[in-house]
Amino acid sequence: MKGLTTMSVHAASWALAQRVFPSARKFLLFCIADNADEDDVAVFDIGVMALKVGQTPEEIRSHLEELERTDLITQSAISKDPQDLYPDGYVGFQLCIAEEEEVS
Repeated sequence: MKGLTTMSVHAASWALAQRVFPSARKFLLFCIADNADEDDVAVFDIGVMALKVGQTPEEIRSHLEELERTDLITQSAISKDPQDLYPDGYVGFQLCIAEEEEVS
């Protein structure tokens, strides 16, 4: 679990360094990054994320579209497993952290 914490801190630091406006969109990027795994992929339910960040699901979808348009995130497939960790409604996003942008 320590590795996951270290990676999410790394990704969260990267998110804070990005020039993203408005602040609600940047906060969403930060929350996505804070939930990212060692491969910089975050999987979450849009409704739950909306509650977490104090926005509507529609606002979340709009911000996700803009973050994709600006190449900060890209959709990622969610692997289905026998334990069904991610029920319907979950989405996955890969953070687009370039090697030269990585925060130490």
